[in-house]
Amino acid sequence: MTPAKIGIVYPLSGIERLVRLAGPGAAKYLLFSGDFVPAEQALRLGLVERVIPQADFWTDVASFARRLAGRSQLSLQAMKELVDTIAAGGQGAGGRDAVELTSRRWQQEMAAAADPVIGVRAFLAKEEPVFTWTGRDRTAWDSTPQGSTRQNGSLTDNATQEEAP
Repeated sequence: MTPAKIGIVYPLSGIERLVRLAGPGAAKYLLFSGDFVPAEQALRLGLVERVIPQADFWTDVASFARRLAGRSQLSLQAMKELVDTIAAGGQGAGGRDAVELTSRRWQQEMAAAADPVIGVRAFLAKEEPVFTWTGRDRTAWDSTPQGSTRQNGSLTDNATQEEAP
């Protein structure tokens, strides 16, 4: 954290996150001093989740990436967005309503996806699941007027759309 060393002020969102993670005292220390902290101190402050010996770093990263790639991407993306929304503490646009709306949207997405059936079936059979959800165009979650569709992020009125030669 080097803003005081180079004469800048970090955006509010970054400062808020640091205060939530490390607490106000540690945040002030890091922001004011610009000191680097050893890995173990970063772990104690909540700035990192795990410290890996340098010799094992790339092996551990590759292993973790493979593990995440085998998980339901629907679950991962939903939980990431929900955690981020909750971590915002109901602040900002929508507050607690934003958390509820985000949850409701992901519950609807889950209900329409095959991943829950695939996951439960594999769990009961004691097999590794092969999930199929690969994402959804975020604009598809926006309300689309009846009689219209979204193409490449743009709203198209089906009633007036002509077929190209």
